[in-house]
Amino acid sequence: MGKLHVYGQITRVNELEDGNLVVEGVAATENEIGGIIIPRETMRAALPGYMEFPALREMHGAWAAGKTVAAEVDAEGVTRIAAKVIDTEAKQKVREGVYSAFSIGADILKRSATNKKVIEQLDLYEISLVDSPKDRNV
Repeated sequence: MGKLHVYGQITRVNELEDGNLVVEGVAATENEIGGIIIPRETMRAALPGYMEFPALREMHGAWAAGKTVAAEVDAEGVTRIAAKVIDTEAKQKVREGVYSAFSIGADILKRSATNKKVIEQLDLYEISLVDSPKDRNV
């Protein structure tokens, strides 16, 4: 049914004693972004599968920057994550503000029959650190 990329801002960067980073922020919201609506129930259903292999990538590429260590959908439908960044170059890009957002990568499995903007089921396979967040449905 198609690929999906939506974004949210990094809101906090914590430097760990070992030199690695924990970045926190918004991975998705239930607000319409780029003509897509991901209801909180859809994200809540997708997170357990994602957290089995919580890939944190760079720019939706094949290389790993670290891993997501926590993810939840709050009462307002905002998906918040915390991720540990261990890749040297990715850490520097976060520190310098080159990477300023998260973007989810997912396959759309089912859309609403009555409103094609609403995603009812998705396979969330990665979250990326990105430099120029774009709201798009590819």
